[in-house]
Amino acid sequence: MEIKFLTAGGLKTCYAEFGDKTKPTIIALSGLGGSKLAFIELAMQLREDYHFIGVDLPGHSLTASYKTMTDYSVENLTAWLEDFVAKLNKDNFFLLGHSFGAWLALHYASRYPHRVQKIMLIDGAYHNTRKMKEYFATVDKTDLNFPVSLSLDEEILEAINYHDNFVFESMEEYLASEKEASSRHSELIKISDVDRVKQVDGKIKLAVDKNVSIAVFINMDKYPADEIYDELKMPILLLVAGLPADKHFQNLKEIFIADFEKRTNGTAKTILASHHIYIDDPLRVEQEIREFMQ
Repeated sequence: MEIKFLTAGGLKTCYAEFGDKTKPTIIALSGLGGSKLAFIELAMQLREDYHFIGVDLPGHSLTASYKTMTDYSVENLTAWLEDFVAKLNKDNFFLLGHSFGAWLALHYASRYPHRVQKIMLIDGAYHNTRKMKEYFATVDKTDLNFPVSLSLDEEILEAINYHDNFVFESMEEYLASEKEASSRHSELIKISDVDRVKQVDGKIKLAVDKNVSIAVFINMDKYPADEIYDELKMPILLLVAGLPADKHFQNLKEIFIADFEKRTNGTAKTILASHHIYIDDPLRVEQEIREFMQ
């Protein structure tokens, strides 16, 4: 593994490189708050057969931030990614994206389809947050066993509260908390966990700033991925989290998956795992990548 820097879209950009540059390339985009090492377990499993590149998105880990929240537009983010792959001299590659990274992957592919061979989405970019809010607004909240944001304002408030409460006295306390919350743990996951935080005034906090998170939520709400489905002609594999096994989530997922498969050249597979499928079941995700990215 090599950690490198280059300037893309005017931002100092950090990325992690695994494997042989002559092999097929996978460019991996993490979810919100993740980092270039989010997929480190997958990268290590695939490095003999693929050139695997994980990148810190703008405002994440060691990649510089934009000056203002409005700079985190879909236009700027896709242009940044295009400049990044151009600087790597990658004309054709596979895209892997989780959550927010999946959303960015589809928007990038709609603008630069000649670059992208295939896309794998990990539990992201197949649901429309506005439609989700409309659905849950009609549901009796006493029938829900989890909190649901019913507006963009509520979603932003939750993000602010999450950032404000994500404070640990030491790296040891933080890592112990992550280990307890995760379905499984490894030394590589620990490396990934460390890469997404920073020390501020002696405390451990998220490396991504809360304003970046707010800007991302605003843009994902404003530009849902399903609005560009009809523009996407390349093969897409969507891995959907089967957990939580809630009837309302399952109903929504069935609706969204049917729309995704109807309007894209895509296939969806549900895996009994949480939103972080690649952590819960890395061997299954590796298998899916090897079968799909050929």
